Amino acid sequence: MQLKGKPLEAINWQDLVTLVEANVAESPVLDYKALLPASNDAGKKELLADISAMANTSGGVILYGITEARDEEDGKTDRPESLVGLAGTNAAHEQQRLEQVIRSGLDPPLARFLVRPIFNADRSTYVMAIGVVSSMLAPHAVATATTMPFWRRAGSSRFALRTSELRHTFLERGAWEEEAEQFRSKRIVAQRSAPAEHPFSKLTGTSAFLLHVLPLGRLRDWIDLIPHWELLKQKLTFGRSLHEGRLNFEGILRSQHQYDGKLTRYVQWFRCGGVEAFTSSIEGRSPIGPHKPTVDVTRSSIFAVEYAMEAMLILDRTFRVPPPYGVLLTMLNVRGRQVEMIREQQANFTSYDPYHDITEDDLLFPAVLFEEAHENVQAVAAAMQPALDALWQAGGIGRCRDYKDGVWVGRTLLGWEELL
Repeated sequence: MQLKGKPLEAINWQDLVTLVEANVAESPVLDYKALLPASNDAGKKELLADISAMANTSGGVILYGITEARDEEDGKTDRPESLVGLAGTNAAHEQQRLEQVIRSGLDPPLARFLVRPIFNADRSTYVMAIGVVSSMLAPHAVATATTMPFWRRAGSSRFALRTSELRHTFLERGAWEEEAEQFRSKRIVAQRSAPAEHPFSKLTGTSAFLLHVLPLGRLRDWIDLIPHWELLKQKLTFGRSLHEGRLNFEGILRSQHQYDGKLTRYVQWFRCGGVEAFTSSIEGRSPIGPHKPTVDVTRSSIFAVEYAMEAMLILDRTFRVPPPYGVLLTMLNVRGRQVEMIREQQANFTSYDPYHDITEDDLLFPAVLFEEAHENVQAVAAAMQPALDALWQAGGIGRCRDYKDGVWVGRTLLGWEELL
């Protein structure tokens, strides 16, 4: 939820002054309103139609307390006129009222939205801001409406969905997930069929960890990565230095090779803003039994959570590519390996029995969907827990042990205070 590239949580009164002075027009993601919606049924329906229209489209921000300029014929101009504020109303009460209407008035309920008052310097007045994300559960209907309950945004207005448009909206979200799955499959095929002169030719038969973080529905949209070169040199390095890398057709590639030329890890930033992180360093520190290959599930799980969080924050705050995002975890060429964990987690599991071998060549986990980027690692870890449980279960362990009583403890296990 952003306003002109700045998180809504950080917007202050001066930002609103600048917005009005710059004459920033309404758009599919920005709406000005002079007054708060009334507390009667008509006011509730008006509010819910506006909120659902944004949630069903690209998300956006509604600002109450800014008047809209009119033309000579008293028609809409979509331009702000004055920052008048909402003096004379109780901000806390109105915030609670609006939150309650939004929570109870949409079907399915809207999971992600923010209502917050933005006060002027002496707190004599305020603007009420409502931020909405593009929802993965769309389309959302106005539960109190009797006709045309589904809405979307177009330009600076909303419109009711026709049957054909409603059908498209239902299919659109599934198409995004399918597109992300196809993207991953294409990248795996590219690795395994690379010509001898390509770095990927060194990967054939290599057991590896592969993570994709992709902006759903925008894989064909290109952004300029060059201004972010220095930042991308420092991020998602698997705890070690990667070569500075090079530009390629896909975007920016940073990699690391062994002395024999074998590719051991790389990070590929794509022009859509997404990222692919690869490492073949997935073996445990102490093999189980003689000549038994392993997968270090402790560190693999931690990397998956930490890197997914970091990549989504870069997408959202640096590249300005908004949610939703898909996180896809893949383990390649792991048949016959057993899971290995750090010593503190081994008390109840030590086995040389082939019964606990991973039986699949590749583990392709379904996309984990995120409607917003999180700074709180617990939120990311909670969403990814089913996938990480399945990773450990592939080797006979009931649950991912990087959680304790449902709380993510991955950083504590390795002594990390921040992402390496």
